[in-house]
Amino acid sequence: MEWGLKDVQLTEERLMSARDRLEQYVMYRIAEGSFRSVENKEEDAKLLHRMKVLSFLTYDALDIPQDLMDDTLLTIAMNELRNIIDCRTPMEKVACVEKSVSLVFRLLNLSRLKRDIVITQQSASEPSSQHHSNSPAGADDFLPLFIWVVLRAQVPQLYSNCEFIHAYLSPAR
Repeated sequence: MEWGLKDVQLTEERLMSARDRLEQYVMYRIAEGSFRSVENKEEDAKLLHRMKVLSFLTYDALDIPQDLMDDTLLTIAMNELRNIIDCRTPMEKVACVEKSVSLVFRLLNLSRLKRDIVITQQSASEPSSQHHSNSPAGADDFLPLFIWVVLRAQVPQLYSNCEFIHAYLSPAR
């Protein structure tokens, strides 16, 4: 029995897409059992307790500039991180983290753009003294803000979700 695959162009992209769909199909079927195999309720409880204990940390304590206090974007970033609980596949869980990270970087870059506009307006009469930061936000800017988001999100089962991703995410990813 021939399936007509002779005419199909099997590019690397198509193979990767097919593998991702197959992985998603299988993981949806075995999600509960596979999550239980890596679930560590004790470590989840310890991590959640640490996050709650450290929730007193302020922007100042983490050296986060006040102009990054955008409650709307940070709340959305926290909610994206919390969505990891509802995901059934490793890729879906990684996508939640990526969305949260993306929102934090967007906030950092918006803040940097606002600062550049203010500097440009202040030094309009002195063009040689402009100090534009054309580079995107880096780890020194990102990490304190993302730590703050993770601490505030207080994602239950965060440890087990990380273990699930580590155990079941394809090494090709």
